[in-house]
Amino acid sequence: MMKQALLSPSNNNFIPGQKHSEKLNAALTNYRKGRYHVVLSICKTIYTEDACCVDNLLMLGAIYFLRRDISESLFYNQQCLKVDPDCVEALSNIGNCFQELGDESSAIQFFMKAIKLQPRFAHAYSNLALVYFHQGNIKEAIRTLNTAIAL
Repeated sequence: MMKQALLSPSNNNFIPGQKHSEKLNAALTNYRKGRYHVVLSICKTIYTEDACCVDNLLMLGAIYFLRRDISESLFYNQQCLKVDPDCVEALSNIGNCFQELGDESSAIQFFMKAIKLQPRFAHAYSNLALVYFHQGNIKEAIRTLNTAIAL
């Protein structure tokens, strides 16, 4: 759920020197340990300092999704798109929110938009496959999942 461009591929942490990198790394560490209340506290602090930090908005969206607060997750992912309209992670996350809300048509639209922007974004394909599966469109679900696996 984190924006890939701001992650260091070698250690999956935020790159030192990035704005809020220290706090975001602390949030990420706590996220991995399942300490979501700590993550939420850190991310809310960052949000009050900088409401346009894409990585923080994605993290807030992820935490609220895990807490089953879909409307808050949707809000923060939509905020992310206001800052970065081409953020495929936010698009896919919004698709997940709509799927949870039972709006599969909107979910498909957001997954497809993420795929159009980044054709090798496997998460969007796997999320899309799940919607097709839930709709009973097994053939399309398998085809889409195979695409995700091939990436």
